[in-house]
Amino acid sequence: MDVRDLNMEMASKQFNEVISISDNRVIHLAFSRINIDNNLVNTISTDYEWHLMYWDSGLYRNIGSRMRSGITEWTAYRDDNHNSLMAQRGIKYKTDYTQLSPDNQCVDILSVATSAPLLPAEQHHLASLRPALAFKADTIWKHCQTKPISLTQSIQSAPNTPHSLIQLSSDKDAFLFGDVCLSSKEMETIRQLLELKSIKEIAFFHHCSQQAERNRIEKIKAKFRCENRPLSHLFQQLKLYGVTEACLHHCTTYPSPASR
Repeated sequence: MDVRDLNMEMASKQFNEVISISDNRVIHLAFSRINIDNNLVNTISTDYEWHLMYWDSGLYRNIGSRMRSGITEWTAYRDDNHNSLMAQRGIKYKTDYTQLSPDNQCVDILSVATSAPLLPAEQHHLASLRPALAFKADTIWKHCQTKPISLTQSIQSAPNTPHSLIQLSSDKDAFLFGDVCLSSKEMETIRQLLELKSIKEIAFFHHCSQQAERNRIEKIKAKFRCENRPLSHLFQQLKLYGVTEACLHHCTTYPSPASR
């Protein structure tokens, strides 16, 4: 499928500009939002040439097998065609960080190509970046007026199974989870709630009154359609939307390689 498009080329350049890849193992990064209901894919990559190769070679036909929540290595569905194209770009490892929407009608996939395997802490760091990257991608798609790619065959998601490489530019810090957009302050409030901090402690962190913090929490609840409900219901929604997973990197510590 020929997907050459000047708007997409411009979008790829902008996506590359808002992402600073500080590890030379990372070759490229791509983000895709797939609408299962109408078979449309919004996608963007820091490597426009890889974007063209992926769609021109027909690799997109396997996209259904990639649509399961969690972290999945491409070794699970690589064939000779995959291996050939990856070798051309010096890619030895390709990892998907995938989140299905609560209604299973929309799938976000952050895909990272590397020349060497990543440590567990680095994997979780990338998973935590997915919502911020989703917001950046959505903003660029709108600004560049890119058109979604239409698939000729219907998409079926795979059965769901449980299971500081990159920095973003600091302008317009926001995080997108499906149809819910959270500010950086709201994300920090959520992180501290997950750590069982009191409203007094969170307000002290934000240098605001306890009432202002209560108002922020109620605003967060409204975004997840659980206003006037206990925090336990909000926590269920946070898990459903993948917010808890995104906060995991900030709440987990790992031993250094030397101590293993």
